Amino acid sequence: MTARMLRSVLVFLLGIGLLGALASNTEAQVISELPYYEDFSDQADPDAPVFPEGWETVGNVSISSWSDMIAGFSMRFPSPTEEPMAITPEIHTDLDFSELRLRFDAHFATSGDAGDSVHVGFISDPADPATFTLIESFRLERDAVNFTVDLSVHEEGNGRRIAFMAERGEAWNSHYYGNVLVENVNDPLEIGPFALLSPPDGTGVLVEGDPEAEVIITWEEAALNMDADVLYTWHLDVRGGGFDNPVVSIPADNEGTATQLTLTVGAIDGVLEANDLEIGDILQADWTVTAEFADLVQFADVAFGIDLERGYVDIPIVEPPEGDVTLLQPLPNVFNMDTEVVDWSGYTFFPFSGALLTRIANPDPTGLNETDFVLEYTKPEGSDAWAGFFYQLGDPVLLSDEAVFKLKVWSPRADIQAIMKLEQQDGDETTGDLFADVTVANEWVELEWDLSAQDMDIQWDLVTIIMDLDVNPVPDTETWYLDDFQLENVAVQLDPLAGDYFIPQGEEDQGFADLAEA
Repeated sequence: MTARMLRSVLVFLLGIGLLGALASNTEAQVISELPYYEDFSDQADPDAPVFPEGWETVGNVSISSWSDMIAGFSMRFPSPTEEPMAITPEIHTDLDFSELRLRFDAHFATSGDAGDSVHVGFISDPADPATFTLIESFRLERDAVNFTVDLSVHEEGNGRRIAFMAERGEAWNSHYYGNVLVENVNDPLEIGPFALLSPPDGTGVLVEGDPEAEVIITWEEAALNMDADVLYTWHLDVRGGGFDNPVVSIPADNEGTATQLTLTVGAIDGVLEANDLEIGDILQADWTVTAEFADLVQFADVAFGIDLERGYVDIPIVEPPEGDVTLLQPLPNVFNMDTEVVDWSGYTFFPFSGALLTRIANPDPTGLNETDFVLEYTKPEGSDAWAGFFYQLGDPVLLSDEAVFKLKVWSPRADIQAIMKLEQQDGDETTGDLFADVTVANEWVELEWDLSAQDMDIQWDLVTIIMDLDVNPVPDTETWYLDDFQLENVAVQLDPLAGDYFIPQGEEDQGFADLAEA
């Protein structure tokens, strides 16, 4: 092959490539497939949104996310004067206007004026506003309205592009237009039917245990007759409520595009609590899913029934940030884990050296302890032997010669020791480690620490608890359950200037009557 022939082939191939690029670019600027939908969301830089390829504008028109009526992005005409326009790509010659219609949302931004209007028409030359041919005009409102335009009135010579021309009324105002849809009236944009999957109709769910445990809700995919994502929303309503005003509505996973919703036990419990359900109450409910696109909403074929019974949900004990003891919620001298005067979702106990604490339903409500809730105390494998916790008293206490500390314990092993000590939040005094023997496994026992030999002139306001100091580090994860924390026969000084004037605290007959309502 000669050099001249080679150059000719290269020029030919380059020409094919160039023509191909031009054809591709031209194709991208033409509406050739229906339904055609544009919500202006495909933005490379959401902070500087631009019109899609093929769109043109005349005058002051931009893409904005400022509309409070149209989600996402929309066309913005800021106080339109001099007839600004936004113009769609050209509609392909293979598409017959006699079968087409246009739909779009529009509104004005503020109180506005009755003179605010949008004029929709055909235009043959975007550079020449005189080629605009009006189809229909619409008065705008403050709320977004979905307008429909019959494109079958198109005549030869009108041009194959659609223009939105804004007209401002008397007031300074802005217009927003969005969700532009061109469709065939015989094959309109539609969402196909779909069915719910799981949990099955009539399922009963006991909402209890780990608040982070997941409940997965699934349904079939709803078909859309264009290449775009449908958005799904899960709805829960009282039995027979009809979903006109559902108890709760939550978008599906993956920002609403997935065919499932992942809920946590804690989130479901929050819904039940917000609707005034007590422990043991059952919400007889229905659930369904809606598939949405543009202004279309499709409900699942048949709603499913579900019964949600409110049980005991664990509350992880949260450690104050950066070890700030002053954030601890003061606890009474006598309390158990049912105590309602304590906000258990706040900072209550201070776990240290790897200890994990959670308020859970009593796993063994028998024998000495039949309360609803207890403290789950875990020392994970590898944590320090002294991994424990402390809590702050509401008022510093003085001990007496009859002072004792009592605690109910459920231990997985016998023949270990529980450690307790009193300390000061703003002082260095401590009783040192005080020991009580655990002699029984797998049942509730009450431990008692005699405080009569401790200094009775020191005011104590911190209680520290550690279970089993034998082996360091902890060889295997181990869990205990604790309840009924009782600091008895102590006193609180009302007024330091009043001498020995005290209110006795923690008497044995005080019990938990005012604190333990489940």
